[in-house]
Amino acid sequence: MNSLFEPATPHIMPFSAQAFADYFKSKIDVIRAYICGVAPPVVNTWQPQPFSNFGPFSVEAVIKAINIAANKQHQLDPAPAWLVKQCSDILAPALTGIINSSFRQACFPDMYKTAAVKPLLKKSNMDPFDLKSYRPISNMPLIS
Repeated sequence: MNSLFEPATPHIMPFSAQAFADYFKSKIDVIRAYICGVAPPVVNTWQPQPFSNFGPFSVEAVIKAINIAANKQHQLDPAPAWLVKQCSDILAPALTGIINSSFRQACFPDMYKTAAVKPLLKKSNMDPFDLKSYRPISNMPLIS
């Protein structure tokens, strides 16, 4: 009831998207500079065996996966998670085809590789006016 009568006050980000992008890019640059002087790892190469024993997914398995997924709504989702779950028996055959085709071709469709990256406080008691208090969180659509 409180959420209906007293909506949560929106959290105003003290930094611009560019400030976050610059900060996280600088962290990556520091890591890259550090590992640049490190000897490369020794990697033993081997030829992986194809997924010959990897059978196709069933419609039932896809329905189960949809129904146990989190109920989070993602800004890139074309439909709310609750609706996808409610219609899982209708959507599952098409999704099963996409999944099985993806494994057969060893290719994950580009349209499912998109994520929305959002900076979130590492802990609720951290200073929201310090960029070091944030971490990037990638949210992917339910179907991904």
